[in-house]
Amino acid sequence: MAASSGAAPAAVSDTRLVSPLAFAEIDLATALHGVSPTPLTFAANDNADAVASWSVGCGCGCGKRYTDFFQDGVGDGPRPLQPPTLLVTTDTIPGDSSTTQALTVDGSHFISTIDTIGDEDFYSVELVEGQTYDINVFLVTGGPSGVPLLDAYIELYDSLGNLVVTADGGGPNTPSGLDAILTYTAQSSGTFYINARAYDQDGTNGTTGDFVGDYEVFVTSVDAADPTAYVPFYSPDSPLHSIDWGSQFTRSSRNPDGDNGTRSDNGVANGGTPIDNNPYGIVGKNVITYYFAETGDVFVSEDPTNPGATENIVAQGMQDWEMQAFETAFGIYEQVADIEYVRVYDRAEADIKIITYEGTPGVGASLLGRMSPPGEQNAGQMEINTGDVRWTEEGVQQGGFYFPTLLHELGHGHGMAHPHDNGGRSSIMPGADGGTGGLGGGYGSFGLSQQVYTIMSYNDGWEEGVDGGSPEGHGRPRSGGLTGTEVDHFGWVGTLSALDIAVLQDKYGVNEEWATGDNVYVIGDVNQEGAFYSTIWDGGGDDEIRYDGDRDATIDLRAATLRYEEGGGGRVSFALGAWTGLTIANGVTIERATGGNGDDRLTGNAADNILAGRGGNDIMDGGDGIDTADYSGAAAAVRAQLNAGAALNDGDGASDTLIGIENLTGSAFNDLLVGAGGANVLDGGLGADVLLGLAGNDVLIGGAGAANQMQGGLGDDRYVVSVAGDTLVELTGEGVDTVETDLAAYTLRTHFENLVLSRAGGATGIGNAAANILTGGAGDDVLSGRGGLDTLNGGEGSDTASYVQAAAGVDVRLNAGVTRNDGDGSTDVLNGIENVTGSAFNDLLVGGVGANVLTGGAGSDVLLGLAGDDVLIGGSGAANQMQGGLGNDRYVVTTNDTIVEFAGEGVDTVETALGAFMLRDHFETLVFTGAGNFTGAGNGLDNVVTGGAGDDVLTGGGGNDQLNGGAGNDLAVLSGLRADYTVVEEAVGVYRITDGVGGRDGMDILTGVERVRFSDGSTVLLADLAGPASSTPLSVSAKGYDAEILPGLSDDDFLVLKGADEPLVLPGDGLVDELAWEPGAFGRFGGEGGRMLLEERPDAFLDLSGLVERPERLDDWM
Repeated sequence: MAASSGAAPAAVSDTRLVSPLAFAEIDLATALHGVSPTPLTFAANDNADAVASWSVGCGCGCGKRYTDFFQDGVGDGPRPLQPPTLLVTTDTIPGDSSTTQALTVDGSHFISTIDTIGDEDFYSVELVEGQTYDINVFLVTGGPSGVPLLDAYIELYDSLGNLVVTADGGGPNTPSGLDAILTYTAQSSGTFYINARAYDQDGTNGTTGDFVGDYEVFVTSVDAADPTAYVPFYSPDSPLHSIDWGSQFTRSSRNPDGDNGTRSDNGVANGGTPIDNNPYGIVGKNVITYYFAETGDVFVSEDPTNPGATENIVAQGMQDWEMQAFETAFGIYEQVADIEYVRVYDRAEADIKIITYEGTPGVGASLLGRMSPPGEQNAGQMEINTGDVRWTEEGVQQGGFYFPTLLHELGHGHGMAHPHDNGGRSSIMPGADGGTGGLGGGYGSFGLSQQVYTIMSYNDGWEEGVDGGSPEGHGRPRSGGLTGTEVDHFGWVGTLSALDIAVLQDKYGVNEEWATGDNVYVIGDVNQEGAFYSTIWDGGGDDEIRYDGDRDATIDLRAATLRYEEGGGGRVSFALGAWTGLTIANGVTIERATGGNGDDRLTGNAADNILAGRGGNDIMDGGDGIDTADYSGAAAAVRAQLNAGAALNDGDGASDTLIGIENLTGSAFNDLLVGAGGANVLDGGLGADVLLGLAGNDVLIGGAGAANQMQGGLGDDRYVVSVAGDTLVELTGEGVDTVETDLAAYTLRTHFENLVLSRAGGATGIGNAAANILTGGAGDDVLSGRGGLDTLNGGEGSDTASYVQAAAGVDVRLNAGVTRNDGDGSTDVLNGIENVTGSAFNDLLVGGVGANVLTGGAGSDVLLGLAGDDVLIGGSGAANQMQGGLGNDRYVVTTNDTIVEFAGEGVDTVETALGAFMLRDHFETLVFTGAGNFTGAGNGLDNVVTGGAGDDVLTGGGGNDQLNGGAGNDLAVLSGLRADYTVVEEAVGVYRITDGVGGRDGMDILTGVERVRFSDGSTVLLADLAGPASSTPLSVSAKGYDAEILPGLSDDDFLVLKGADEPLVLPGDGLVDELAWEPGAFGRFGGEGGRMLLEERPDAFLDLSGLVERPERLDDWM
């Protein structure tokens, strides 16, 4: 009885009959007890088909369980313990809560019969949300009909009769190979309905089963805390559940490097244990070893199609091209998952053993290959039939006929199942079991059971694809014909597909390091070797799918959703008639699509895509995100109008349809680009373009080259200006509009509010009478608001607020971040402004805590630097008042300015172009910056006075000064007479002059000064006064008992006393009590008048002990 996928039908009651034991059941009783028959009772039913079905059990009270009779099957663990089988009728119909036969979780097993082809038996069961259950249907030998159900099939419905999930026979841990176990985690609590029936593979006799026979059905709960228990990784409503065998390689981790990369949330946690060590020193990867079977290796055969085969097969050994094919397949697995394969040469060390053998050669009758999944008998053993005539070097290349077999069988070896049957603990993909698809079953829900979506399907290539001229449909080339020679080695699948990639990444981790750059994926155009379907796994970057041919192409940037829906396995990008294409794995974002010369359809994803149709009448659908139609490669001018949803002229002689497109990029010619009601970006490119934004907050980019015309219209628009001649138009009330420019200078037009400077080297930006926001860039910018309540944002660099064009004096205070009076009747806000330039009137400019440049301009200005190393420029005109404050300040004086510094406020400098200037108190440095002759004088501090190119007169004053004459014939003025000074030439043109009179000129260094004038008015050339700096030890002549003044010494000069054999080294850091040397006649030192005196006395030695009246520490010197 068939079940509806909609509302559940009403229940049908059974008539229950009791029958005495028949002789046919004596064998069953004997099998249960091993003794003479035991009284048994039967229950029979009278269902709608009027065929009796029976259940049987032992009635002696021994508690013997029927299932004790069976052996454990292949699987993860022993068969669960089961309570006694009940002798009740169990053949019912699905429906509402009045269904007559109910199963109890962990309760009794029921035996019943599929009476006729297509018969269905329904049971109700109460499930609890979040709990995992095993629903079991096993064949029964010696049951009521005497015929076991050879191939069981399970359907699970919710309380409304909606199909939830199915399971085919052949799962692990079952008594026979075609028993069925459905493992299900309840998504809600309530009544569910189990349909126990036979598997259907022949659509000619109905679709609800091809077998009859006896079975038992029971439901057990799964303890998720039991490490041996199987708990599904996916929900049955995911297509991934249908290809997950339920196992993986031992010692592997689901997330060995701790990074899931760009995989989107599939609702399943994937927190595997990171791997930080293994015998091969490979970190963060699952290491899987493989072995190529050598000639003569013997293995257990798993090929049921090999006629006359024994249970053993003998390996042929590998040729180089065969090994290369397998390693190419391994490389494809490594690209997507955290796996690294290592070849070993001892089969005992191998996780994967690859065997080539001479099997059945016939097309359609041979087994191409097989591999046992983890946890199964001969797990990891991969057998490839090289007897098939299609096993050739060409056939095992990517795109060749046989290469998908390698990927498919490795999928089994890594724990993946067919979508069309119940391998391992997988469910059956809806619509994939039996029927229209031939051996591979149906194409499944939304066509997902095709190899273009999962390599685990038997439906090769893209069989449901758009007809591209292939006699078997698009992407399904010839597979051999009757002889096997009619085969195309192109048009097959050459990589793992989107569903496979997801399952493998969930089992072994995501390889987030693969393809992280900017990659271009090209759609093939020719049906030839090397053309195949592939799925893109890409770890990041700005990527593109591109077609360069003349066919009509479809490019779809949407990735696989991994759901039962259109696009669940991805969407194929292809060129019509070419048996090749691309899909995109879940977690991958491709940003760009570029069509060819045909009539293409380009579809974007949720990202901000760039779509370029190029030639032909194209359809560009941006989808979600902010998408751009790109005409930058057009051969002529473009006319594209987003408000019309079309490019009336694409520049290549055709027109395009624009759907979900927000932005336009023009050509290198004179384009007309028109926006729509939303926020659009119109980029003219080269040429003299006309850009019309219309409504919305638009961005209009004129582009380089000729001058452009831009009008944003309603909305807050942004204009990007690179050409000084661009025409910009905004009208009153059309929003708050911004100009962004990389020009060296720009002035806002009327009705524009904001200006952004982007020139790297700095620029000048000038506002208008409105309230403007002016923003600088990374360089040193100059911002001028010009009336209105302006905000000046300096940005990076050393930026200046300029009030040069102000109509009156200004009051600017950087320390407060405000301009209290902008000279045009308003105020400004200052952010990131370091410098201020005043007006032509009397300004007050105040700095902040940093280094500021305050420029007064014309007028009588007051400049206050405050803290920081400031530059104060009084400007021309009336006298200014300048006070730098703390920091090493620099004053630029051009008139009779008042400058003020206090003690301890840094080392301050005056720069002036005046002909004469004397440093005020607390200033240290004077620099002449004008032309002609200069008279400059220091003060009582240690000054640096620098002249210019003229004949300068420089006076140091008190302190130890540096006088730099520069070019010209310069004169230094001293305070004393010639006799008072010692002059030493330190280097060419550098003189040290020491005043012998204390408290006067001190010791000055003169550089570039040619003459000296003394207090008596005498002027002498320095070259005539100075002796050369000593390059040999200086000697002191004996003068009896007269005082001897030690000569001035340059660094590293030596003082040699008569009678000494070597230079005298005075004591260093620390006073010594005695300094003596013998032999020789020396006097003694004594302190007198602050000088050291030398007295000659025979037979004496030099002794400082006790003779120095005021002992002092001596500095190090030699």
